Formats: sequence, C-alpha cells, structure tokens
Amino acid sequence: MDDAYCDGFAKGFLQRYCLLIGKTDADALPPVCPDPLLGAESAQDGYNRGFLMGLNAARVCQEEDESEQDLRARVLDPGTPGN
Repeated sequence: MDDAYCDGFAKGFLQRYCLLIGKTDADALPPVCPDPLLGAESAQDGYNRGFLMGLNAARVCQEEDESEQDLRARVLDPGTPGN
C-alpha cells in the first residue's frame, strides 16, 4: 500500500477526530489504514477518507457520551420530568 495514502489518511482522521473530541494528536491513534478505493490512491485521497472516518468516529463517541449523561441524570435525579 502507498505510504503517502496512509500518511494522508492518518492526518485527516486525527485532524477531524481530535478537533471534535477535544484531544490532541498525541492522545489519539488513527485506525489501521484501509485499502484505497480504486482510482483514489493519492495522499489527498487518503486524507479525505481519513477526515470522513474521523468525523464519523467523533459522532459515535459524542452520541455515546450523551447517552451516558442522560443515564447519569436519570439515576442521580429520578424525579426529573421525563424520567
């Protein structure tokens, strides 16, 4: 696999994921570089794919955090309307 593609993927993933989660690049590791799509093998293609995967990963983490906060609110204050 092309190193430029994987380097671009890692940079794109970390830029989006870390920005949304509030971590630094040093605090996070990108996932294993996926195989490039046919005809999309440049560093910029890798960056774009990593950026989108980082965005999706951050959304999943944020949804899980929100669910945990809702659960804590229900457990700590069961008299809150809607609980």
